[in-house]
Amino acid sequence: APPGAPAAPAPATTPYNRYTLNGATKVGMLTVNSRAYLLLPKKLQDRTANGGPVLRFGPIGSCKFNLSISATVVARSGSETAAERATRLQPGTGPDVYAQGTRQSAAWRVVRLKGTANVRAIWIAPASLRTTVLFGGPAVAAWLELRGTANEHTDECHSGGPRYVGDVLADAFGAASATAFSTNLPRTTGPPAPTG
Repeated sequence: APPGAPAAPAPATTPYNRYTLNGATKVGMLTVNSRAYLLLPKKLQDRTANGGPVLRFGPIGSCKFNLSISATVVARSGSETAAERATRLQPGTGPDVYAQGTRQSAAWRVVRLKGTANVRAIWIAPASLRTTVLFGGPAVAAWLELRGTANEHTDECHSGGPRYVGDVLADAFGAASATAFSTNLPRTTGPPAPTG
């Protein structure tokens, strides 16, 4: 920089790392891949490589939580909404519900299991899976689900421990984005070549 010019501002820093979660499953006869993006605190100790089918962290805090996050895709039917499904699959009431919300078509929920320090989280969004490479072909309705599991591993876990890991999951799932897509779809033949 020229003499006397103001110094360039320091690059912005963030307390989060961006993680990618890659999953693979079967929905009926379809082979389905999923990909999710999450932000988690840099101070968490990674126990798995970024980009794998399961993300694991820990031990976390005084409760020595082991945290794992995974993804799956399942068939969808009926009129149940993402928020209704999240509440049904991750039940809880009152102070046991640490956080819940919706973002676009997705819903998420973070709950402490009653009578324990363990925390569970779920993120759900509808997905549409192609069954053919043809544009506008039939699709299969599905749910894309992320699950967070945090189990404590000490007898001296105070109330702030579950709340902290619950906040971590609430921030991660509240800002999460994910997609699911069919792979290895059958090739289709085009119309016969004209003759004559």
